[in-house]
Amino acid sequence: MTDSDCKDKIRFSLSDRSGALRFEAFDVVDQPDCRHIVDALRQILLHRPLAEIDVAEVERLSCPHGDQCMRAAAKIIRECQGTFLHEG
Repeated sequence: MTDSDCKDKIRFSLSDRSGALRFEAFDVVDQPDCRHIVDALRQILLHRPLAEIDVAEVERLSCPHGDQCMRAAAKIIRECQGTFLHEG
């Protein structure tokens, strides 16, 4: 699977309801074998302010099926940080 394929499988939502922009949901669909990695990813992302997410922590997660999805997730997080936090 390519990074692009993984990016197409990622679903997420952001909210600033709490006063800081945060991921409220993050999922990688159609990857049942990666459920434990997605759960670990959620522990890092959900309800933490976007500005406080360390992308390197996401990149350290590894999946027995390859690192494509974690790279795609990290890219999405960086894009969100750059867009919404004006860092990129």
